[in-house]
Amino acid sequence: CPSIPPILNGSSSVDPMTRTIDAIATYTCNHGYSLVGNATRTCLSHKQWSGNPPVCERSTEVHCGILNTPANGQVTYDSETRTVGTVATYQCNAGYTNVAGDQERTCEQNGLWSGLPVSCSQ
Repeated sequence: CPSIPPILNGSSSVDPMTRTIDAIATYTCNHGYSLVGNATRTCLSHKQWSGNPPVCERSTEVHCGILNTPANGQVTYDSETRTVGTVATYQCNAGYTNVAGDQERTCEQNGLWSGLPVSCSQ
Protein backbone atom coordinates (compact mmCIF):
# COMPACT_ATOMS: atom_id res chain seq x y z
CA CYS A 1 0.00 0.00 0.00
CA PRO A 2 1.13 3.58 -0.49
CA SER A 3 2.45 5.68 2.37
CA ILE A 4 -0.16 6.91 4.81
CA PRO A 5 -0.56 10.68 4.41
CA PRO A 6 -0.05 12.67 7.61
CA ILE A 7 -3.10 14.02 9.41
CA LEU A 8 -3.30 17.56 10.70
CA ASN A 9 -2.95 17.81 14.50
CA GLY A 10 -2.13 14.11 14.82
CA SER A 11 0.08 11.27 13.67
CA SER A 12 -0.10 7.82 12.10
CA SER A 13 1.94 4.64 12.29
CA VAL A 14 1.88 1.39 10.33
CA ASP A 15 2.46 -2.13 11.64
CA PRO A 16 4.40 -3.71 10.06
CA MET A 17 6.36 -0.82 8.57
CA THR A 18 6.51 -2.60 5.19
CA ARG A 19 2.87 -1.63 4.41
CA THR A 20 2.13 -5.14 3.11
CA ILE A 21 -1.36 -6.60 2.67
CA ASP A 22 -3.16 -6.78 6.04
CA ALA A 23 -0.84 -4.15 7.55
CA ILE A 24 -2.70 -1.85 9.93
CA ALA A 25 -2.32 1.92 10.05
CA THR A 26 -3.18 3.50 13.39
CA TYR A 27 -4.04 7.18 13.85
CA THR A 28 -3.76 9.25 17.02
CA CYS A 29 -4.45 12.91 17.73
CA ASN A 30 -2.34 15.44 19.59
CA HIS A 31 -3.32 16.51 23.10
CA GLY A 32 -6.38 18.75 23.00
CA TYR A 33 -7.74 17.10 19.83
CA SER A 34 -10.26 14.27 19.34
CA LEU A 35 -10.27 11.67 16.58
CA VAL A 36 -13.29 11.77 14.26
CA GLY A 37 -13.56 8.63 12.12
CA ASN A 38 -11.87 5.24 12.35
CA ALA A 39 -8.62 5.03 14.32
CA THR A 40 -7.31 2.23 12.06
CA ARG A 41 -7.15 1.37 8.35
CA THR A 42 -6.06 -1.91 6.77
CA CYS A 43 -3.96 -2.46 3.64
CA LEU A 44 -6.28 -4.38 1.30
CA SER A 45 -5.43 -6.93 -1.40
CA HIS A 46 -5.85 -4.31 -4.15
CA LYS A 47 -3.04 -2.29 -2.50
CA GLN A 48 -5.26 0.48 -1.17
CA TRP A 49 -6.04 1.46 2.41
CA SER A 50 -9.53 0.68 3.69
CA GLY A 51 -11.93 3.53 4.43
CA ASN A 52 -11.06 7.19 4.65
CA PRO A 53 -8.49 8.82 6.89
CA PRO A 54 -9.87 10.28 10.12
CA VAL A 55 -9.47 13.91 11.15
CA CYS A 56 -8.37 15.44 14.44
CA GLU A 57 -10.70 18.16 15.68
CA ARG A 58 -10.04 20.46 18.59
CA SER A 59 -11.72 19.08 21.69
CA THR A 60 -14.61 21.17 22.88
CA GLU A 61 -14.89 19.72 26.35
CA VAL A 62 -17.61 21.41 28.41
CA HIS A 63 -16.60 22.88 31.78
CA CYS A 64 -18.84 24.28 34.53
CA GLY A 65 -17.84 27.34 36.53
CA ILE A 66 -16.83 27.46 40.18
CA LEU A 67 -19.87 27.54 42.45
CA ASN A 68 -20.22 30.24 45.11
CA THR A 69 -19.31 28.97 48.56
CA PRO A 70 -22.36 29.29 50.81
CA ALA A 71 -22.14 31.43 53.94
CA ASN A 72 -21.34 29.09 56.84
CA GLY A 73 -20.53 26.22 54.50
CA GLN A 74 -18.23 24.85 51.83
CA VAL A 75 -18.38 23.18 48.43
CA THR A 76 -16.12 20.39 47.11
CA TYR A 77 -15.84 18.81 43.66
CA ASP A 78 -15.15 15.17 42.77
CA SER A 79 -13.04 16.42 39.82
CA GLU A 80 -10.90 19.55 39.72
CA THR A 81 -11.63 19.96 35.99
CA ARG A 82 -15.38 20.50 36.62
CA THR A 83 -16.25 18.79 33.31
CA VAL A 84 -19.63 17.20 32.44
CA GLY A 85 -20.59 14.67 35.11
CA THR A 86 -18.56 16.28 37.90
CA VAL A 87 -20.46 16.29 41.19
CA ALA A 88 -20.26 19.27 43.55
CA THR A 89 -21.14 18.53 47.18
CA TYR A 90 -22.13 21.17 49.72
CA GLN A 91 -21.49 20.83 53.43
CA CYS A 92 -22.67 23.22 56.10
CA ASN A 93 -20.30 24.13 58.95
CA ALA A 94 -20.78 22.57 62.41
CA GLY A 95 -23.93 23.90 64.04
CA TYR A 96 -25.50 24.83 60.69
CA THR A 97 -27.93 22.88 58.50
CA ASN A 98 -29.00 23.06 54.89
CA VAL A 99 -32.35 24.86 54.82
CA ALA A 100 -32.63 25.27 51.04
CA GLY A 101 -31.01 23.96 47.87
CA ASP A 102 -29.50 20.66 46.78
CA GLN A 103 -26.75 18.87 48.73
CA GLU A 104 -25.25 17.65 45.42
CA ARG A 105 -25.21 19.33 42.02
CA THR A 106 -23.92 17.89 38.72
CA CYS A 107 -22.13 19.65 35.86
CA GLU A 108 -24.45 19.27 32.86
CA GLN A 109 -23.85 19.18 29.09
CA ASN A 110 -24.87 22.86 28.77
CA GLY A 111 -22.07 23.99 31.12
CA LEU A 112 -24.48 24.75 33.96
CA TRP A 113 -24.90 23.08 37.35
CA SER A 114 -28.07 21.12 38.09
CA GLY A 115 -30.20 22.02 41.10
CA LEU A 116 -30.02 25.00 43.41
CA PRO A 117 -27.32 26.34 45.74
CA VAL A 118 -27.39 25.46 49.43
CA SER A 119 -28.31 27.89 52.18
CA CYS A 120 -26.81 27.05 55.58
CA SER A 121 -28.58 28.33 58.69
CA GLN A 122 -28.47 27.67 62.46
